[in-house]
This record gives sequence, C-alpha cells and structure tokens, in this order.
Amino acid sequence: MPMKTEKETKEPEVIRKVVSKQKVSLRDTLNETFDLVLFSNYEECKGAPLVIGFGDIGITPIITSNSIIEQLELSYIGVLINKQAAPASVITGGQAMHPIRIFGNKEVMVIVADSKMDAKVSVDLVDSLVKLLPYLESKKVFCCEGAPTETTEKMERKELQFVTTSEETADFLIGLNHKALQEAVIAGISGGVLAECTAIHANYDFDTCIFLAPTCSFYPDIWASVLIIQTLSEMLQFKTDTSTLEKNAKKLEDKANELMGLHKGSAAMNSS
Repeated sequence: MPMKTEKETKEPEVIRKVVSKQKVSLRDTLNETFDLVLFSNYEECKGAPLVIGFGDIGITPIITSNSIIEQLELSYIGVLINKQAAPASVITGGQAMHPIRIFGNKEVMVIVADSKMDAKVSVDLVDSLVKLLPYLESKKVFCCEGAPTETTEKMERKELQFVTTSEETADFLIGLNHKALQEAVIAGISGGVLAECTAIHANYDFDTCIFLAPTCSFYPDIWASVLIIQTLSEMLQFKTDTSTLEKNAKKLEDKANELMGLHKGSAAMNSS
C-alpha cells in the first residue's frame, strides 16, 4: 500500500468566513486621546509582565512583539482606542482588531501598534500606558528597541544593552553577560515610559526595563529581535522557537550583503 505524502496527510487550513467578536468587560477613558477597552478574557492575564512594541523609531519593537504574540499564541484581550486618529481596523486570521492591540496569557502580555504617531499623541500614549497598568495589575514593563550600528561587517549578536529600574532584573541580565547602559538619550515611547517610571506614583508603582539590541542601520535587521526574544524567554521562563525568525534574519542579511557587495564592486570599477 503506497504511503501518503506529507502534503496529502496535512490537515487542511481552516479559513474563517466571518470575523470574530469579543465581549467587552471594561471600558474607561484614560485621557483626552485614549480610551481603554478590555475584553472578558483579560482577567486570566492579570499580573503578567507587559511588553511594549510600538514602531515609533525602528522596526525592532514591531517584529519582537508580533513574534512573541505568534509564538505563544497569545489571546486578544483588549485595545487602546485613539480618539484623535482616523477609524481603521486590522484584520488578522479572520479577527478584526483596533490598530493598538493588547494580547496576553498568564506568562506575559504584549501591547503593539504598527504605525507611528505624532508628538502630541505619543505624549498621551505614554500617559495611557502608565494608567492602564493598574487595570492589568502588571508590575513589570519591558520595552524593545534596536541600537543602530553603521557597519557592513558581521556583528556579534550575543550582547545587548539595557536600562532598568529593577536591581533584580539588572543582576539577572548582567549574569547573562549583557551590559547596563550608562550614558544615552532614549527617545520615543520607550524613553517616555522610563521617565514616568522613575517618578514613583502614589497610587501605583512599577519597574521597567528597556532592551537595546545591536541592529544594522543599512537594512531591516531581524537579529535584534531574535536576541531580545531569547533574553525575555530566559527571564520570564516562557518557551519560544526563534528558528524561523533566525532563518529569515539570515536570508535578509545575506541578501543585503550581496547587494552591498555589488555596490562596492560597481563603485570600485567607476573609480578606477
């Protein structure tokens, strides 16, 4: 009897015909720009650390946060509604979602957005991120950023830099041979959250940690996200498989090096 091929035995992909709905458990106004909406399943995630992934400066936060959501199959638990932005919906896997989305499970929560925001909205967003923490009962916040490096040479991807308000987190990261950042200006949402964290609020105190992973400034670099996810996995003790992300990073890096090699060769011929 002939054996069935992998293609023949693979389960057919289920295509959703309608978008799914979420039951709202809580809705509150955080400031003049943002409302918080949490769905009925958010209660299961209360107390988990929160990873922030907003692409206001580079792509590292977006790639990192979306990869964690996909790898851990995190549930869609809430949204931040930007009342100043044009209405829009992001549809993924047959699910309609707001542009600023919150996902989570008992181990970790992730808030992510794919588009940049202007300065005024960014200020209100930082304020909203701090104000939503008591609702989620989250005491630890992680921000993911790339540290651009202008080099075409192969970079070491074993060490990242960090800034944290938690001595326990600092000791853990130093034990993994990562380096505490001493002098820097951190712009954008991550910098704003760090600044807010350093002022202890009377009604809610939390710790934050910003990861800065080396990334090439000449092409979209996925390796920074690989390093951050692996570090978070060790710290928060959740299981992830970054092999697919690593393969994509290698392909992108090889292609970029090939194109830069062609450019260098062309430049050398023109100068001779």
